[in-house]
Amino acid sequence: MTRPRLEVAGVIRSCCDALLEQYGAGLTPEQRRALHDLTACRTAALGGHVLECPGCGHQEVSYNSCGDRHCPKCRATAAARWLEAQAADLLDTPYLALR
Repeated sequence: MTRPRLEVAGVIRSCCDALLEQYGAGLTPEQRRALHDLTACRTAALGGHVLECPGCGHQEVSYNSCGDRHCPKCRATAAARWLEAQAADLLDTPYLALR
């Protein structure tokens, strides 16, 4: 799977100062926390751990995720599982899409 060119965290980081300057006074503590979590997700800011191959000794750093329910990185797996569970409940029959 290839990584997307842009990530939500990168977009937020690029305009966070301007966003807080313009709307910061009106943000709730929960909204501020979500902004912080999304920008810190899977970075050194949240810590991490080292994964090491027992065979060759190759090491990789794996940073911790934020776990915020608004984070697309953290919630993507849960959302995919939910979709699979819903698809399993569908009947094996054609469905009519109403618009």
